[in-house]
Amino acid sequence: MLFFDCTPVGRILNRLGKDLGSLDENVRSLRRRRLTQQASPALSSLLTSTFHVLGVVLVLQTLLPVLIVPLSLILLSFVALGYGFKKAALELRRRESITKVRRRLASLADSASRPSSSPSARCAW
Repeated sequence: MLFFDCTPVGRILNRLGKDLGSLDENVRSLRRRRLTQQASPALSSLLTSTFHVLGVVLVLQTLLPVLIVPLSLILLSFVALGYGFKKAALELRRRESITKVRRRLASLADSASRPSSSPSARCAW
């Protein structure tokens, strides 16, 4: 207790702020390092696949220029399907969460409407 009696409050707060700042920086750098380690294989795989597909498309365009139009139409259809799938997946997740909430409310209403035999069962949350 002598330390807190002799040391000014400003100095203690300054030291505490400095320690918290260094702790925040360490946690931030650890999180950044962990995210890059986890995302790195997935990102490199994505980039590798993308460059392979681009290489194949460039070779095909060079050797067979007639395929430019069909390949571009196929690419546009895949992009449109991807957007449609994303919208449908989000809507499905939304509906599933609403259904879960409705089931929970129905089970709560059902349990509340049933008479209980003991007084302690009525008070249980």
